[in-house]
Amino acid sequence: MEIKELTKNEWDNFLNYAPHASIYQTSEYGLAFAKQYKPLFIGLVDDQEKIIAGALILVKKLFNFNYGYVPRGFLIDYNDSILLETFTEKLKTFLLEYNITALKLSPPIKKNTPNYQQIFSELKRLNYWHFGYNDFFEGLNPRYEVFLNLEKPIEKIYYNLNPATVQKIEDAVKQGVIIYRGGVEDATILHNQIPKSTDFTLKTFQDLYLHFNKNAQISIYYAKINTGLFLKNIQKDYRQQEQIATKLNNLVFEKNKDLKIVGKKIEADQKLAHNKELLVKATNINNQRPEGINVASALVVTFKTDVYILIEGSLSEYKNFNAKYLLYWKIIEKYKNLGYQRLFFGGITNPNIKDKRYQTLNDEKLSFSTEILEFAGDFELIINKSKYYLFKKRKAISGVFK
Repeated sequence: MEIKELTKNEWDNFLNYAPHASIYQTSEYGLAFAKQYKPLFIGLVDDQEKIIAGALILVKKLFNFNYGYVPRGFLIDYNDSILLETFTEKLKTFLLEYNITALKLSPPIKKNTPNYQQIFSELKRLNYWHFGYNDFFEGLNPRYEVFLNLEKPIEKIYYNLNPATVQKIEDAVKQGVIIYRGGVEDATILHNQIPKSTDFTLKTFQDLYLHFNKNAQISIYYAKINTGLFLKNIQKDYRQQEQIATKLNNLVFEKNKDLKIVGKKIEADQKLAHNKELLVKATNINNQRPEGINVASALVVTFKTDVYILIEGSLSEYKNFNAKYLLYWKIIEKYKNLGYQRLFFGGITNPNIKDKRYQTLNDEKLSFSTEILEFAGDFELIINKSKYYLFKKRKAISGVFK
């Protein structure tokens, strides 16, 4: 057996039958980041030239040192300790020729795997250094990832939603939120709504679209407030509540201050006052932004039978419109109807730790009755020891890649 560099076509063919392959290991993903990293496709081939293990390595030059990032780890049977050891030793020899100092990887090893501890111990024995069980987004890929099983009937998926989520979806519709499918020209919408700390630039989105769009695997969806529709719906609600309040006001006088009716009148007046506030808000928004407002967006990519929300964004000042919830639901409906099996919502933080910074993000994704995958976290494999320690003197590598 030997390791060799693969062409894009060889790598794509390998991914077609490789188990546990994800969007992060596709050639399209690697090539989309080619301006920031040099993508390297490598494979371990047997005597019949069959690829039995492989990796997409994104190489970046830092301080004149080449450092490799392996999105979601190697494509290999981690249960096969002999294969893992062979691949590791041959990989180190092979990468020395490419002048790579070290690799950082986030393998798809789930913590609920029955033989998880055995695999973990084997990696440690082979000198993979573990970065620890991070709770937030310190790693290369999220340690906690959530997905929804789309093989259930759509009615059951909707029934299993958190009741508060159902209400937010309905409220978003009532408030004039409409979901649109855009194209690469709408990448600016998404770019303007994502956190400024992310590594995704506008050019990154355009490059992702360039490569994934060849096989119609990528779409941009965005949620827009139709301010005219919002105003129309609020006006209708206000008129209905006004009629209810007037009717109860007349009953109070007719029933000679019946306490039960008085209580209903007070409640109706409170709702009317709230509706009046909404009416003022809707009128102002429609006057200021008659063209509508883009308030949430998502980049969606498909791979085999899976769907990935690669990144999403929203404007916090319009969070009360609950556009993100309606956006998620429309994506669920669309890809369920197209026959996909799983929808990955992306990463969350440790669900057992309450942190105000990420609570909204976690709540949004978990409210759709999603399942949580917990991975092992990041590992590092040193390729060239002498260069590695020189590199560490220049800059601590922990946290370099996100």
